[in-house]
Amino acid sequence: MARQVTLKDVAREAHVSVATVSYIINNREDQKISEATRKKVLQIANLLGYTPNPVAKSLVTGRKDLIGIVYRLREFTPSRNLELFHFIDLLVKRLNRESCECLLLPADVTDITLKRVDSVITLGLPESEFAVLSDDCFVPILAVDMLVKNTWLFSRIYQDLPRLMKGAPDDALLVTEPYGNEDYDAFARSRFSPDMVLRPDECTPERVMGRPLVILGAPLALTVGPRSGSPDITVIASDPTAAFLPPDYRVVHADVREKVEVTARYVLDALNGKFELPHDRRV
Repeated sequence: MARQVTLKDVAREAHVSVATVSYIINNREDQKISEATRKKVLQIANLLGYTPNPVAKSLVTGRKDLIGIVYRLREFTPSRNLELFHFIDLLVKRLNRESCECLLLPADVTDITLKRVDSVITLGLPESEFAVLSDDCFVPILAVDMLVKNTWLFSRIYQDLPRLMKGAPDDALLVTEPYGNEDYDAFARSRFSPDMVLRPDECTPERVMGRPLVILGAPLALTVGPRSGSPDITVIASDPTAAFLPPDYRVVHADVREKVEVTARYVLDALNGKFELPHDRRV
């Protein structure tokens, strides 16, 4: 069994006194400590997996572990928004069964609220937004369907969309809405050359010319498929709207429940000071 990380361990790695670490961990405002030292100590505590005694923490705070779920909805990605909230709905229910409370945080309102949470799950943020958020957040951060930098510091879990699309015809066109994270978008489209990727509004019979389609998302397929002019449609589905697709569509189900389970496992381990799982996990 791994030894519990102590304040002394954090102090040694940060080259500060144990008292300084204690002041910072306990958010003592009566001590003059530079912002640079505060950030350094909190980052090292996060890396080492230091967690306060959970019983003492419960007595002090009077609450359960609080998970912040940071997401961004976009007006021009209605289908992706539906998939996102299906995942969030399942994830919140899963974490509630582990006595965790969840706080849904639109990406624009996180500045103050993030200081109250014990762990953060981010969804659909571009790299620039994630960099700003993570720079001033010193609890474990998990990125879902985001290929963020610094994988030694942040764990990332993402759907392996290229694997799910392997059975599609070689001449198929890909129809997709953006996922919000630039590198994950590039990963999702990696099987297709740029001229084979279409926006939903480009799916006209004149553009498709009867070629097979791969559509990312059942909600998107419900709006695009009938007017596309393609007789061969494969849909990568991750929410219940797949039940309403025409019977002649080829449906490949992304295992969103497995993604929820893996995400929950990572978060629970981080809350318990365990960081043994791979930092990069495809589902």
